[in-house]
Amino acid sequence: MESVELYRQLLGLSEPWTVERVDLDVAKGRVEVFVGHAPGQRFTCPECGQELAVYDHLGERTWRHLDSMQFLTYLHARPPRVSCAQHGVKQVRLPWAQAGGRFTHLFEALGVTVLRATNVKRAGEILRITWDEAWHIMERAVLRGRTAKGHSMPTLLGVDEKAIAKGHSYMTLVCDLQAATVEYIGEERREASLAAYFQAFPEQSRQQIEAISLDMWPAYINACQAHVPQADHKMVFDRFHIMGHVLQAVDKGQEARAQDADESRRHHTGQEQIPVALQSGECAAAIQRAFPDDQIDGTQDCAGMGTQGIPAPVVELSNPRVGQAFLAALVLLGHA
Repeated sequence: MESVELYRQLLGLSEPWTVERVDLDVAKGRVEVFVGHAPGQRFTCPECGQELAVYDHLGERTWRHLDSMQFLTYLHARPPRVSCAQHGVKQVRLPWAQAGGRFTHLFEALGVTVLRATNVKRAGEILRITWDEAWHIMERAVLRGRTAKGHSMPTLLGVDEKAIAKGHSYMTLVCDLQAATVEYIGEERREASLAAYFQAFPEQSRQQIEAISLDMWPAYINACQAHVPQADHKMVFDRFHIMGHVLQAVDKGQEARAQDADESRRHHTGQEQIPVALQSGECAAAIQRAFPDDQIDGTQDCAGMGTQGIPAPVVELSNPRVGQAFLAALVLLGHA
């Protein structure tokens, strides 16, 4: 009786539930705790809350609980069912486990804590469960978290891909930039990978998005444009990729200048121009990606000449500070 009362207290059971018996198997290193209820008890319908008599019991089920010292501990019970006139025959809610689960609430809480500190394989080894069981604990925790959030979306999103293995294997990540939390993980880095995240929310929720920080990967841009209202005004490209395009264009200009080292002349027009020796249109395309709101013309051969006699793009910048900063960067790089 002492062990029965001990485990009733440890499990936190209250009426109508009680511990009927406790079996210890030292050879197998297991503690088996059997839980039941007194005859004639009434339970509520899990759908509407109406109190009803027991209709029948399911077969005995087993749940893994927190270990008792070095012994694996398992809970055994036959879940009762009630017959509701409105919802039919339903299994009652059990106070120690989630419906359909194979672990108690306390064990799953421990499992989530361990999974946050290590990977699935190592978590399974620590908890003494299989890889699949550890994965499903994590999966259920994610589902509970998403259910608790409802249809609310972060207003500031970050989108990026992460390499997960050798050979160009990627996952798509969506983060809440304000809360610093991962909101979604999708397979690969295709347009559908990101679109699946947006499709999980109604359009009204997607309208609340204020900004999306992402690189210039076309698949992500297409997904945002297809599913986020006014996406073109909300997408923010990071500086790393913007300057990557700019420096790539500058490198091509250096190659062109080396080929025409004997030619050097500069033609001034009434418009501010960036005299970098590039193939016609290449620098214009790079700058257009960096500053999409500005007008860039790199197709007029007579508009301006680069330092080596190659047509240079004429840049009409709506924001003078952007133009000054861009020209200053080229000066520092020795290209202007």
